[in-house]
Amino acid sequence: MKIKPQYDWVWVKVTKLTAIGKIQLADSAQKDEEVVEVIEVGPDVTRVKKGDRIVCLPLTGQCIPIGHLDHVFIKEENIITIVEE
Repeated sequence: MKIKPQYDWVWVKVTKLTAIGKIQLADSAQKDEEVVEVIEVGPDVTRVKKGDRIVCLPLTGQCIPIGHLDHVFIKEENIITIVEE
């Protein structure tokens, strides 16, 4: 099955941010943002591309079950920054 987000939606894989570069984040900071990996982007998305790691606002994603897996989609406007290493 091929999943392709529409409009300005971004399909992401959620992971936890514990450090930026060599800077270790405090526990309280780890709860404030989520670092996610971009799996696929909709045709109207202009700021990120497939494979980017981004920080988005917490609890802004939509978790949608497709098949036996839950997939998370966020709007491009909820992206705070791109994480570069």
